[in-house]
Amino acid sequence: MENDKDGPSGGGKFFVYRDWSDFSLKTMLYPFLPFSSQKLHEYLGFEGKIENSKWEVCIPEPGQKLVEPKAMFTKLDDGIIEKETLKLGH
Repeated sequence: MENDKDGPSGGGKFFVYRDWSDFSLKTMLYPFLPFSSQKLHEYLGFEGKIENSKWEVCIPEPGQKLVEPKAMFTKLDDGIIEKETLKLGH
């Protein structure tokens, strides 16, 4: 069996498509989640403000180092979720 990431299993293609979605999401979600989009921008190894990349999809250079990812969102306590749900009348 050949040891090619784009070979029979196509595993390499999965990572390329997944990465494209990450690069696109950081740009598309910026108007709605600016701080999270900035974190994702940095996790993907880009420097500076995400606004500077405008509406273009930035693709990392080959060999670009990715930052060690961390949780982007804080998990809410179940009590907070219940209280907010009750406020909505559900």
